[in-house]
Amino acid sequence: MQKRNTLGLMVSFILILVLITSIFTLACSKTTTSSAAPIPTTSVIQASTSVAPASTSATAPAASSSSVKAIKLVAATYQNSGNPSDKLLIQWGKDFEAKTGGRYTVEVVPGGAVASITESYDALVAGLADIVFFSPAMVEKPFPVTSEATNFWAGMTGDTITKAWFNNIYNKGYLNDETSTFKLLTTFIGPVGDITTVNPINTLADLNGVKLANIQGATCIELATKLGAVSVQAGPPDLYTDLQRGVVAGCFATAINIQEFKTNEFVKYILPIRVSHMGHMVGMNLDTYNKMPDDVKKIVDDMAQDEQYALIAPAQWDEMYSTSLKYFLDGGGKEIQWSDADMAKVNEIASGIWKEQNAKLEAQGVPANKVCDELYNALKVQGVEPADIAIGYTPGS
Repeated sequence: MQKRNTLGLMVSFILILVLITSIFTLACSKTTTSSAAPIPTTSVIQASTSVAPASTSATAPAASSSSVKAIKLVAATYQNSGNPSDKLLIQWGKDFEAKTGGRYTVEVVPGGAVASITESYDALVAGLADIVFFSPAMVEKPFPVTSEATNFWAGMTGDTITKAWFNNIYNKGYLNDETSTFKLLTTFIGPVGDITTVNPINTLADLNGVKLANIQGATCIELATKLGAVSVQAGPPDLYTDLQRGVVAGCFATAINIQEFKTNEFVKYILPIRVSHMGHMVGMNLDTYNKMPDDVKKIVDDMAQDEQYALIAPAQWDEMYSTSLKYFLDGGGKEIQWSDADMAKVNEIASGIWKEQNAKLEAQGVPANKVCDELYNALKVQGVEPADIAIGYTPGS
């Protein structure tokens, strides 16, 4: 009995020993297999990653446009936020973003943060912003054809003269030479200029020696000078401070500025000389444009031919003009009328300036007379009465 028990214990011991040996052997086998396949080093991972696109491109779907980072364009204006040029750039930017399927975004920077009114063109050409709103009459570079807009076109709305300008001057290529340094996105004409004064100027003779802050450009500076006034060149933000300091006793500027800059705290009279519509442009830096894919360039080109963008700012300016003029008159401002004899003298002086300027431009190879005739006739076709089209000019004169 004791021998049987001893034999049973020996068998059990042997079985346990075999089991332990089997487990140990199996574990060693797994460890060996594992160490035979080392983890790839970083260089191996990089090498395999660099080849991945070739193997995955055939099977993986194309990346969606949302996975591609959009290219941001900066659009700058010297005008404050909420002004017509700011609203135009915002609308243009939204439409451009949509038309490019989100490949581009446009950030509008208002308030002269990129460049002042006189520096805006230089900022555009230098690429300080991709897109810039500027006023050719206020920059150093000559814009001879656009300067015709600052001539003595009468007191029609900006919307009316812009339609004639866009379709008969811009679309017919008259601006091509003077805009060759940038991509012109749109062009339009602002509201008419007005002369407002601190004291009543009841006759042309009363204007003699009166200092006017003039923001309408060189042509109107010449007109004011030949009418007897003294012009002080200024920008819109200067109007209030110049009046407050007594530097000037009036302004040659659109009546919009009365309400916007509160010049009615000083000026109380508006004279019957309502002339000159300043031309404006929105341009894209040439390097920005040239780097764009062909399909995006076509989008830019198509938008540049769309009249709706040319009319956004003028429509808002026209509304601002009417509101500001009403604000001025309701607040006690007065409109002064001059005699027919005085107005005939104004017409004669304006005519002389117009002829002299056009003769100089023609001598430089600029088709100034043709441009003026085109614009005059287009306005007439639009239904503007000849007497309301211009002071001192008729076709062929």
